[in-house]
Amino acid sequence: MWSVAWFFLLGLIIGSFLNAWIFRLRAGESVAAGRSKCPHCQRILAFYDLVPIVSFMLLKGKCRYCQKPISWQYPLVEMTTGILFAVIFYYHALPINAGHSFLLTRDLIAVSALIGIFVYDLKFMEIPDEISLLAIFFIFIFGWLGGASVVSMLIGGLVGFGFFAVQYFVSRGKWLGGGDLRLGVLMGVLLGWPIVIFAIFLAYIGGAIVSVGLMITKKATPKTAVPLGVFLAPAAMVFMIFGQAFTLWYFKGLI
Repeated sequence: MWSVAWFFLLGLIIGSFLNAWIFRLRAGESVAAGRSKCPHCQRILAFYDLVPIVSFMLLKGKCRYCQKPISWQYPLVEMTTGILFAVIFYYHALPINAGHSFLLTRDLIAVSALIGIFVYDLKFMEIPDEISLLAIFFIFIFGWLGGASVVSMLIGGLVGFGFFAVQYFVSRGKWLGGGDLRLGVLMGVLLGWPIVIFAIFLAYIGGAIVSVGLMITKKATPKTAVPLGVFLAPAAMVFMIFGQAFTLWYFKGLI
């Protein structure tokens, strides 16, 4: 139980880092360049203003200096990352061995990257290569060290890339962006073949349901652009945890 709590706290810290990284990526700044500051008044924030969740609550969602509101993105990303880190650790808790340690590290990296991609794509309709390409590299390395099938990862990456590449070139980039292609590779390397296909299918179902709902409520039209990463990232996380069980259940039902 204490281990789960520690991973939850680690997730809060990583969530805080993700918030800073997202902000600085958009601003064209290095994540390692200088201390955090208020986006409104530009005042440098003290360490006690940056404690995940706690600072937001104590400050009542406002900057200590200019009293401008702090976006709810910050506590939501921190809490979500903390919860998912705890879930991932619990999922990998038994048995404890070197292989599982590498796979645990892989999945924590994947969750961090997917949360970053989700938020960035939701806010800016873009998927930054700085997140996806770095994640692909480390997910592959730690997957290989953890005993994941290299063939499965490579096929999954090619399928994930190919699925979106066909749409990209047929539409000449009108249906989706190049970032979606890299996200397809990330999903394929993470999930492997054939689980990546199920994850993409789930993402498209989710996207269709949300799009129809937005059109019914007249908040969107058939021409409204939808950030695909917002649906692909959660689908990847779902199948990262439940993919093996779902695949066994699915193919068992076909026999």
